[in-house]
Amino acid sequence: MTCVIGGSAEDEIEVVICAGINELPMGTISLYPSITAGSINIRSEIKLSDAVIMDSFGRTINTISINSFGTEFSLENYATGVYLIRVNSPNGQQTFRVVKVN
Repeated sequence: MTCVIGGSAEDEIEVVICAGINELPMGTISLYPSITAGSINIRSEIKLSDAVIMDSFGRTINTISINSFGTEFSLENYATGVYLIRVNSPNGQQTFRVVKVN
């Protein structure tokens, strides 16, 4: 894509959009519940590697090794707020939003 900014052709800026993230199709991995005071369940049709828990700014809080088709873990010791959970497999990844309540 070429965007012209300014008044002449010399001011052209080329913008290349490359998303190198291999997102898995929706439904391949399920995470529930999306609002919790305690445990989170992850289930999958494919073998999973790990889950990365991130805060709302995308900073990694914890990484949980899975190496199976699912797992359960607790958010009880986490502060109330919104978390992103990126579930990774050898085939790609899928990211979920979870709200931790008291």
